[in-house]
Amino acid sequence: MDKKIYHSFDIAMAKGYGLHAAIVFNYIKIRIEHLKSLGCEKHGPSEIHHTWLKEGLCNSTDLLLYISVSEFIEAVESLQKFGLILVNHLSEEHDWSGDIWYAITDED
Repeated sequence: MDKKIYHSFDIAMAKGYGLHAAIVFNYIKIRIEHLKSLGCEKHGPSEIHHTWLKEGLCNSTDLLLYISVSEFIEAVESLQKFGLILVNHLSEEHDWSGDIWYAITDED
């Protein structure tokens, strides 16, 4: 039997920021919550520690099969613009070719 993956999103977030942004936000949030459950430490300046998710663009879009690469990038950029997530590109060009670090701005 194939392993099924279920995705969900906050309806209010979808209404305010768009469906793809809501799906991507919840995907990042769940992945970060999983890291926290494994005991991963927060990083960053002492006054604003965050748990960071490091992931390549291909892995994210492979798991979100119904969202194209361009839709994923647009959703991430929108979430960053509205201050909901932090994004750090590891490539020297600061583009989408390498691994990317994501954090939730208002992490519990």
